[in-house]
Amino acid sequence: MYAKAPISGLINDHRNFQFTAEGATEIRFTPQHQHCHTAGSLHGSGYFKLLDDASFFAAQAQTEDSFLFTVSFNTYLVRAVVPGTELVARGVVKSRSRSLTIAEATIHTAADGKLVASGSGTFHPSPVKLADLKSKLDKID
Repeated sequence: MYAKAPISGLINDHRNFQFTAEGATEIRFTPQHQHCHTAGSLHGSGYFKLLDDASFFAAQAQTEDSFLFTVSFNTYLVRAVVPGTELVARGVVKSRSRSLTIAEATIHTAADGKLVASGSGTFHPSPVKLADLKSKLDKID
């Protein structure tokens, strides 16, 4: 599902994505020049995408029937990242009810483990059923 989302091809390397049924999520990404703002470091949308994806899949792993929508997300940027710096984003569920799931994510540098950014999101089941989405995605090359 992740690899077939059009937005994912713009910023994440799908080969570096892992998650467990319990929701432990890890995404690795190395920003390049095209992911940067004018000053030459990773654009805020890159931080957000990694944090949202890591926390989303942590939450989605614990939801069996509906696709989740991100309904709110707080992002905290700690340090600038230059192109060529490998990043590791990890997500985990912190709270879950029938109608909302709260998950958190962090981004660290792969080389030395320095915190780059953190965030937390609230996710809500959508009217889109996972079974319907899977059959639709199976038809896409």
